[in-house]
Amino acid sequence: MQLNKPKSIRGALAVAGCSVLGTANAVSPNTGDWDVDATFLYYSEVDRVSVYAPGFIAKKAIGEDEYLTATAILDTLTGASPTGAAPGVSQGSNVLTVTSPSGSVITTAAGALPMNDFSDTRGSLSINWDKPLSRLQRNSLTGTISSETDYVSMGLSDTYSREFNNRQTTLAVGAGLTLDWVVPQAGAPTAMQSFTESTRLEALNVNTFTSASGTGVSGEPKNTFDVMVGVTQVVNRRTLVQLNVSRATTSGYMQDPYKYLSIVDPVTGETLDYM
Repeated sequence: MQLNKPKSIRGALAVAGCSVLGTANAVSPNTGDWDVDATFLYYSEVDRVSVYAPGFIAKKAIGEDEYLTATAILDTLTGASPTGAAPGVSQGSNVLTVTSPSGSVITTAAGALPMNDFSDTRGSLSINWDKPLSRLQRNSLTGTISSETDYVSMGLSDTYSREFNNRQTTLAVGAGLTLDWVVPQAGAPTAMQSFTESTRLEALNVNTFTSASGTGVSGEPKNTFDVMVGVTQVVNRRTLVQLNVSRATTSGYMQDPYKYLSIVDPVTGETLDYM
């Protein structure tokens, strides 16, 4: 399930994975040979999310100071995430029961934080081609693809770097394009759609949700374009200083289809409806 919290965790794990894998490959392989390393990452929060993420990286020198690197990661997330609804009493009852846009039935005791259980596995593959253009210039081209139950992502990025000041200063510029396809379970609901009182008391059949793109459309596109400029300076034998400035523009479906809001009585705190 495409939930906000797990996605932020995946981002952190991706950074950690790159760090671990990068450290494991500090020694360059010989030309013609593949150097293969593996890592396993585990992350857990009490009563929330657990992540298991084995990864593999294969690196090969295909020329003088030229490398081809393939990285594969399979991460599994299980646990619970807040639905977005506020704790409270539903129309005087002690237990709140609704069916979420993902199709799961959520039962919450009065005063408890509404949570939604989930489990999902994502597989991703990244291929990088790092090539010198001259003694002081390099280019790095990377293609990625990942897939999970309700989300598919494909990306392409390119980074050019040049060294100055006796190779003590490196300037880098890069750009990337990511094409995502969001495929929520039970379809993408229209924003601010109300859970009417009669429907909610009937446990809210998921068929009452209307797709944001119309009947028959099961997915929504989301595209992101990134640009980056960075500079790295060698201070001494043990110290580097790096500054990166980046900008990203995203268009398309940027909502979380599994979250919803509570309409709460300002006087009694009673939950009146959901959006």
